Order: sequence, then C-alpha cells, then structure tokens
Amino acid sequence: MAERARAVWVAGGLAGLVSGVPSTVYLLVTGGDLFASLDALVAMVTSRDLAMPYHVAVAAGVHFAVSFGWAAVLVALVPRRAPVLGALAASVLIALVDLELIAPYFFAEVAALPFLPQLADHLAWGAVVGVVLRARRRPG
Repeated sequence: MAERARAVWVAGGLAGLVSGVPSTVYLLVTGGDLFASLDALVAMVTSRDLAMPYHVAVAAGVHFAVSFGWAAVLVALVPRRAPVLGALAASVLIALVDLELIAPYFFAEVAALPFLPQLADHLAWGAVVGVVLRARRRPG
C-alpha cells in the first residue's frame, strides 16, 4: 500500500508540474489570456476575487488536487504491461469526462477554455504518469 501511495505522489506531482505546458505555449503563441486557466481553476472552488498570490495558490491547489486524484485512479487501474499507452488512453478519456461531461454543467469557466490545448495538457499529464509508472514498476 505504501508503494502505491508513493507512486500516486510521484506520478501526480510530476505530471501536475508539466501538464499545463501545452496550453500555456498555445496561449503564448496565439496571444491568448494567460490567466483564463487560473481563473477557471479558482472558480471551481470559490466565487471570490482574490489577491494575486492567493489566486495563484488556490489555482495550484485545485490543479494538484485534480492531478493527484486522477493519478490515484491510474496507479490502481493502468495495466502493468503497457503503462504509458494505458495512461495516455486514460488521459484522453479523462479529458472527455472532465471537459465535455463535467465542466459544462458544473464549471462554466473550465468549459469555456479551448478544448484542444486542454486535451494536449491531459495528454502531457498522461504521458508523465505512464512514464513514472513504467519506471516504478521495473524490477530492481
């Protein structure tokens, strides 16, 4: 059990660190609103205007909570034989559930974000989770 918990912390933490890179690059290239994703994350848990340091802290907290939560699911369910492929496939399914089923009904700010950059974020997240799982499952 302790090994599974460590895998969740490592996979979720590393994946959470890199998973926003694709959409951020997209926004930088297209001149989009860099704060829209932060605002969407904050809106998931509060409707209050927050000072910028608190705004960033709340957004990071929500982002990592979601990352660790889904990592726990993948650590338990991704096949041992093909963890990278399994995690990538799961990340597409998670993106569809998060962005197309849940967000439109509960998180309008998240649903308003462009889909493809968010899908790319999910794929980056899934790739990292899969690589971590593959590395942690190797003998020795």
